[in-house]
Amino acid sequence: MALGWSVVVLSLAASTLFMLLIRHGDVAKVSGLIYLVPAVAAVMAYLAFGETLVPIQILGMAVCAGAVFIVTRKAV
Repeated sequence: MALGWSVVVLSLAASTLFMLLIRHGDVAKVSGLIYLVPAVAAVMAYLAFGETLVPIQILGMAVCAGAVFIVTRKAV
């Protein structure tokens, strides 16, 4: 049941949300958000399961977040 939920519902919902974001925004900005997925998963694992986060991981998350910020910010 859990595997079916993950495969069908979450995958379809994620793909649909991705396509809606692309339809209503710039493709480069939306695709830049994909780089935040590993960082969010690591933080969720830290909060939910007590996984450890070492400084190099936190640095990598900050670099990716900075890059996504640069890509998604509005031009002045």
